[in-house]
Amino acid sequence: MSENHELYRKLNSQINEENFKEAIKTCNKLISKKTNEFEPLQCKFLCNLHLSKFQECVNLSNNNPIIKEKMIFELAYCFYRLNKNEQAIKLLNKTSEESIDILHLRAQLLYRQEKYFEAFEIYQKIWKEYEDDSFEIFTNLTACFASYFLSSGKVFDYELDTESFIEKHGESYELLYNCACIAAGKKTYSKAVEYLELSKTKCIETLKEEVSELELNTELAEIDVQIGYVQQQLGNHQVATEIYEKILHEKIAGKGISLVASNNLAQLHGTKDLFSSYNKTKSISNRDMRSLLLGKQREIIGFNRCLLLLLMNKKKECISLFTNLKEEFPNSDLPELIYAGIKFHEKKIPEAKDILEKALKNSDSMTIKLSLVHLDILQGNLLQASKRLSTIPEILQTPAVVSLRVMLLEDANQIEEAHQVIQNAADYWIKKKKKNQNQQYLKEILTLLANFNLDQDKPKNAIVALEKLVNLDPQDFDSLARLVLISSKFDVDKSEKYAKKIIGLDFIINSNEKKKSTNLNVDELEKLPPPDLSEFKKKIKKTKVNKAKVTDEKNLKSKNTQKKRKKKKRSKRLPKNFNPKIKPDPERWLPKWQRKAYRKYNKNREFRGTQGTVTSSASNTRNTQTTTKKTSTNNRLRSNKRKKK
Repeated sequence: MSENHELYRKLNSQINEENFKEAIKTCNKLISKKTNEFEPLQCKFLCNLHLSKFQECVNLSNNNPIIKEKMIFELAYCFYRLNKNEQAIKLLNKTSEESIDILHLRAQLLYRQEKYFEAFEIYQKIWKEYEDDSFEIFTNLTACFASYFLSSGKVFDYELDTESFIEKHGESYELLYNCACIAAGKKTYSKAVEYLELSKTKCIETLKEEVSELELNTELAEIDVQIGYVQQQLGNHQVATEIYEKILHEKIAGKGISLVASNNLAQLHGTKDLFSSYNKTKSISNRDMRSLLLGKQREIIGFNRCLLLLLMNKKKECISLFTNLKEEFPNSDLPELIYAGIKFHEKKIPEAKDILEKALKNSDSMTIKLSLVHLDILQGNLLQASKRLSTIPEILQTPAVVSLRVMLLEDANQIEEAHQVIQNAADYWIKKKKKNQNQQYLKEILTLLANFNLDQDKPKNAIVALEKLVNLDPQDFDSLARLVLISSKFDVDKSEKYAKKIIGLDFIINSNEKKKSTNLNVDELEKLPPPDLSEFKKKIKKTKVNKAKVTDEKNLKSKNTQKKRKKKKRSKRLPKNFNPKIKPDPERWLPKWQRKAYRKYNKNREFRGTQGTVTSSASNTRNTQTTTKKTSTNNRLRSNKRKKK
């Protein structure tokens, strides 16, 4: 017993000194004595946990089942650090205890499984019941809020007052980053940029002295990618491109962040640099890389990769990636859109339409409906396309959809229905105007209504629409001018009434009294010195010189043209017996020896006589051949002599 007492004393001092490696050795000595005590096992487990040897902790629990009973939280934490989330959750479900540590770990596991709503409820419970005002809990609360918002597009029925918390407790760069993500989800991108810049400066302040430069740059790269995304949404494509290219060139970001930057950069390039975009997003097929991304990120990057493969005509690779996406995301609409896109690329529009129709039965997706509208327009089914657009209430009354429906109905000769569509949209936005919502949409709809009535030769209805538009925005001088012009043909008093509002100066002319009410002081204007016209005179001189040069050049050209005699137009002379129906010989201007029908006359050809006569002997032929050769050589010599002369 004295020996065990000495080992325990030694173990206690080693743990106090945080000498965990030596503590594990003393624990092994105590375990080897087989005293059936739990304390040596517990100390060994915790020492390995402090040394981040999580797999050894799991192995120790497998060999000693008592650890699974008495150290549930610690073992679940080891599974969490080893990314074995399901085993960790099974272990936590065995206990009914709801301490802060267990609730916190459970929420973290749910967040990893992308169950953001359940994780948010647990953090909300910790925040309210346990009155924990720590940065960590509130930061994780905002992270769940932002992730749920960005992944689903929905907002919790819980008001998260981040600004008051920051004023009361201060700020951290993680909290500011999450606030920026919430602002980006709400599409308030200018506010998101402000939060991200503050997060970047705060990150440099807090981590500059604690971590190495490489670790600091990897942390900043994540913030920079988010800044690039927000700038991309704001339309600052050049700024976003520079940020992404800098991150990829310096190779300081993690693999997951680099893949997100490559995907966003490929989206900015579009149909340009397809090969470089193909190479940069190739790692999406790697399992290890996919584990670094969230589900929504994997889905979007995979979808963009399929579109890229379609543009590059790599159909086999596209189909294989499509099957993987369909297995991983069975409830998503994107795989069906990819498959329809493959059929559309093969010019099989009816098959693509059937695929989307089947997908629409299982989900009420707006993207699928808009894709079907596109296919209906390509097939010439204009009324069907208009009906499909009417089944999308989210965008039904927007100016873009209203103008598209009007155009489709006009092409299908459904004029009354087209007018009703615009009128319904105008009534809808007039009701919204009372709540001060989207006045810009009302302006666009009223302008569309006025143009439609003018096209249909209904100027009085157009005047009514323009009057509503002018009352809505008195500074809209274009609509005001149109109203004056159109109403002058029907109602002169109304035209004069609105004409007075077009005047852009501060004074109004009263034609009856011929007086001017103005804020200008005439006496002060008379006292002002005359303006300096020296520069203006120089410009006039230059213009005069240039005009003189131009006139001289014109005069010279006119003289040259006068010297040239005009050629007389002669009537065409046609040959005798000319028949315009018969085409002339195309070789008529060539010399005879260059024509196809020309046959060279051979002086030395042998006369064979008529059929049945006997030809000359072989000796005669030989003699003739030799004589011809001599004559030909003599002729050549003569020709050479002539050339020498």
